[in-house]
Amino acid sequence: MRSQKPRAGIFFYLGIIVFFYFSFDLAVNDYPLKITLLKGMLAGAGLLLPLVLKLREKE
Repeated sequence: MRSQKPRAGIFFYLGIIVFFYFSFDLAVNDYPLKITLLKGMLAGAGLLLPLVLKLREKE
């Protein structure tokens, strides 16, 4: 049976990249409120994904 740890590592780094991409994009560009909220939620999801994966690993 394969271990799920390598997949969790990939999602960890992908989540960090998504967070920084959308955070930087929001800091540099000026968007309407709806797009800003959507990109903010995507950045938050990118930040929460690695945290959730770390918590699931500990269980």
